[in-house]
Amino acid sequence: MIAMMLPLLVGLSAVPGGEAACPEGFVRAPAGAYTRGNPAEEQGLSEWAPRPARVSYDFCVKATEVTYGEWRAAMRLVPTEMPQGCDDRCPISGVTWLEAVAYANRLSEREGLPACYALKGCQGLPGGPAYSCEEVAFAGLSCPGYRLPTDTEWEYAARAGSNERQFRDEAGWPAPPDDKKKTEKAKKDDPPDPVQGLPSVDTAAWHHTGGARYRAVGSLAPNAWGLYDVLGNVGEWVTDDGDRACFTETPEDDPLCLAAPGERPRHYFRGGYSFEPSLSFGRRYDWRASEPRDDRIGFRVVRRLPAP
Repeated sequence: MIAMMLPLLVGLSAVPGGEAACPEGFVRAPAGAYTRGNPAEEQGLSEWAPRPARVSYDFCVKATEVTYGEWRAAMRLVPTEMPQGCDDRCPISGVTWLEAVAYANRLSEREGLPACYALKGCQGLPGGPAYSCEEVAFAGLSCPGYRLPTDTEWEYAARAGSNERQFRDEAGWPAPPDDKKKTEKAKKDDPPDPVQGLPSVDTAAWHHTGGARYRAVGSLAPNAWGLYDVLGNVGEWVTDDGDRACFTETPEDDPLCLAAPGERPRHYFRGGYSFEPSLSFGRRYDWRASEPRDDRIGFRVVRRLPAP
């Protein structure tokens, strides 16, 4: 029993009261309930109707998206060239879902934690031109190692546990400032958000960034829990890989959509990205496993905390 419990505490320090604290650079997301999906007052809606959900455990979320520097320190190969105007503080982009879970496993290995993904029949190296695996098995939500957040965990943490709308769209879809004709057309087609009394999404999300596609992580305002860039910079992979219909059928407690045996996985990423900010925390994008790299997509990692 002791040998099995020791890995749960690796990399976690104690806080007053005996609870485990999160590693440096991570924030604590407490257990709680919220409404996942798209409330009517949010813009950028998709087809996902609001549904109640509950996360029954505390977990640690990386405060920022994984950066080029962090990827380089853990992995041998970098999957994409660093975008113009970036340095090692910019979020890694163009990472496939498979490479993201390989990175999470590498972090677990470095800290003596169990891997949360069993990768079998792999060829090539993560970040290389032809990295692939024949099979990926998820160890489950009780895994104490590093992993991608579930779809539910991501939205819960991005909302900081709140169901309230948090930002307004101040300028619609602005065109480059030197093109007055396009700017006026953009304002007409997508007028400024009439909602007042909320901070502009521009204070928290990099988008329409001009010459620099991405910016250093953590350089705009965080959400109420201290997470940066959840609505901009790069989109973020989540663990779920089941059919889209699964999201309307999952239970309320700790929902998770995984592909059935023999079913072709369909991976998902969440949040806004540099060319499309999302005022809707409930917006979800799907991506087939066989499709090529997408330089809009990066990721952040999480760890489940042991029960007190």
